[in-house]
Amino acid sequence: MELTMPESAIGVFEELHGLRVTVHDFRGDLWAHLDESRFFHAVEPCAVVKSQGAQARCNRFDREILLNEVARFPDGLSKICHAGVWEWVFPVFENEALRWLFFAGIRAPNPEISPDLRDSLWKNEAFSWREIAPVSPRDGRLVLEHLRQLAARIALWLREQQSENGAAHAHFVTTPQTQRATQILRFIERNHRRALRLRELAQHLGLSEARTSHLVCEVCGASFQQLLLGARLRSAQGFLRYSDWPIPEVARRSGFKDVRGFTRLFRREIGVCAGQYRRQSRV
Repeated sequence: MELTMPESAIGVFEELHGLRVTVHDFRGDLWAHLDESRFFHAVEPCAVVKSQGAQARCNRFDREILLNEVARFPDGLSKICHAGVWEWVFPVFENEALRWLFFAGIRAPNPEISPDLRDSLWKNEAFSWREIAPVSPRDGRLVLEHLRQLAARIALWLREQQSENGAAHAHFVTTPQTQRATQILRFIERNHRRALRLRELAQHLGLSEARTSHLVCEVCGASFQQLLLGARLRSAQGFLRYSDWPIPEVARRSGFKDVRGFTRLFRREIGVCAGQYRRQSRV
C-alpha cells in the first residue's frame, strides 16, 4: 500500500497548469512519499540547457543565489533562471528554517517582459521552445496561489500522518488493512534512522513478532527488513542530494552501521555508487 496523497495532489496541480512540480526537501519529510523523480528538475528544456555545459551555472543558481534570497519571499516568487526559463517557487519554513522548496515550471518568458532572455531561448535549436506557452499576468497569479495551496495541503497531510491520531484524520484510509499498512509504514519512517528491530514494531502494534512479520508481508507486500532498508536508502538518497556530508556520515545518519554494506547495497538497489548518485542528482 502506498501513501499516494502528495503525488495525487501534485498530479492535479500539474494537470491544471501543465507545469512540472519539483520539490527540494531539506529535512527528508517527503522522501518516503514522493517518487524520486520529484526531487530533480527533470523537464526536457532544463536537461537540454545542462547538456550544453550549463550544469554548474544551474547548480549555482539554485543552491547559492536562490537559497540566499528565498527568505525574502515567504509568500513565494516567480523567477527567470540564467537560461531564461520562467519558474514559480514557494518556500515552506518551520521555526525560521527552510523546510521545503516547491518549484513549478517551466514557461517561456513573455516576449513583452524579457526580450533579451527570449532571444537567447529562441537561439537554442536543441528544443522546440516555441511549444512552451509564454507567461501571462493571470498565469502568474493563479500558479503561485495554487502552489501555495498545494504546499499547505501537503503540510497538513504530513502533520496528520505524524500525529498519534493521524489515521483517524487521513480520509483516504478506508479499510482495516490499509489502516494497518499506514500504521506500519509510519512507524518505520519515524524510526528507521536508528537501530530498529521487528520486536519494537510488534510491541507498537500489540502483537507477537511472528504475527507482526506475517502481517507486514500481508498488508505491505514486503518484509519488515525490506521496508526498513528501503526507508534507509531513501534517506541516504536525500542526504546525498541535499548535504555535503561524507558518504560514511550519510550511511550512519540513514541508519546503516556498516559503511561497506551500505555501499554494496546502494549500488545493487540504485544501480550506481553513492558518489556517482550524488553527482548525477546535482545535475
